[in-house]
Amino acid sequence: MKLATWPRERRALLDTSNEIFAEVSKRYDCMKGLLSWGQELTWKRRALERLVAVRSGRCLDLATGTGDIPVLMARVAPEMACYGLDLNRAMLRRAVAGATGLRRRVVCADFSALPYASGSFDVVTIGYGLRYAPDLGGFFQEARRVLRPGGVLFSFDIGHPRNGAWRRLWMAYLLLSGSLMGLVLHWRLTTYWHLVESLRAFPEQPAVRALMRESGFATVQSVEIMNGALVAHGAS
Repeated sequence: MKLATWPRERRALLDTSNEIFAEVSKRYDCMKGLLSWGQELTWKRRALERLVAVRSGRCLDLATGTGDIPVLMARVAPEMACYGLDLNRAMLRRAVAGATGLRRRVVCADFSALPYASGSFDVVTIGYGLRYAPDLGGFFQEARRVLRPGGVLFSFDIGHPRNGAWRRLWMAYLLLSGSLMGLVLHWRLTTYWHLVESLRAFPEQPAVRALMRESGFATVQSVEIMNGALVAHGAS
């Protein structure tokens, strides 16, 4: 078996991501914890505290997955009302079960065409979701559309280390550890190969920041973790 080419056509990408998350939904949090040696939620919370100064209003978490960002947001900004959106119903069920504040505030929809009026939210967040956007620039424009003036877009995702040797080592770690977790958690070697497949097709951090600015965000900040292996972006 070999790594697949990550789909670029919208329908194929949506179908691929839906199949992936329908399969991994029950083990998703376990996988993230193992892959990050138990540090992922701590890193994400610190990035939220640093990049999102807004502490009240309405927050929309896109590709909400199991709802960990709304849970963290409730700790960082208790006055924030969080809403969740995901295309995968299995993940939404996990989100509602894990983040009780999301009940009656979740929507099953594609984040490329948000079912909300312009200027509806003070914060838009997304964790590990940018790699599944068929049109990254279009996604940033849509996120900006639903933000109120002064609102903040926050993203947390796998990144491209700038050092070439570290980048190759990081890719190898994702592939090898992902293969092991695929076997242990799902009895299938290739279950988490999409982490590497999607990252290979995803632009590096400077290009992501440039797309954010081109989409109308005036201020873009980044926090890189482990020399770029993980990255958080904040744009307003």
